[in-house]
Amino acid sequence: MKWEEKLSYFAHIMLGQAEAIKKRARRDNAAKTEAAVKAALEEARAEINETIQTKTHEAQKESYKKIAAAIYFERANFAQKRQSAVNHLFLLAEKQIKDFISSDEYKNYLQELIVKTTKTEAFSIIRLMPRDRELGLVLPSFLSAETHESDFLGGFILYNKTRTQRADYSLLKRLKIAKEGWVYDGG
Repeated sequence: MKWEEKLSYFAHIMLGQAEAIKKRARRDNAAKTEAAVKAALEEARAEINETIQTKTHEAQKESYKKIAAAIYFERANFAQKRQSAVNHLFLLAEKQIKDFISSDEYKNYLQELIVKTTKTEAFSIIRLMPRDRELGLVLPSFLSAETHESDFLGGFILYNKTRTQRADYSLLKRLKIAKEGWVYDGG
């Protein structure tokens, strides 16, 4: 073989090897590029998912805040309406009590209540309002009557001799007790 042929053969071998190296480099570069693209896609997906979760959580928090505010507002509105209704109801009740005090049945009611509540001599003083004193009530002999100017909407208040015990049978007291049962705490 001649020199030129040897050189040509050597060039051919070298070109073949270069071509193989080039193919391998392309494959390696393609694999590296594919791996890099895959890694970049995975990283992008992770970022997108994290962003979605963050935004979803923020939206839920805002939504919950709005719902909580709406519930609070509705409860406050309900409590206000309820209190208004209770106040109106008790104003009507007070008017009916005043109408009852002005009626003929009131004297009988008051007389029966005095008899019923003073069966024992535990109380010796009865406090009446001036208009009730004028009704001509028959009091037990052990009771001394006194008049008091404050309007307790009818009824009376009993005391023992030393005024250490008190029993309030006024209609105002009964109305207040009934109203306390209607107090709404807003909860």
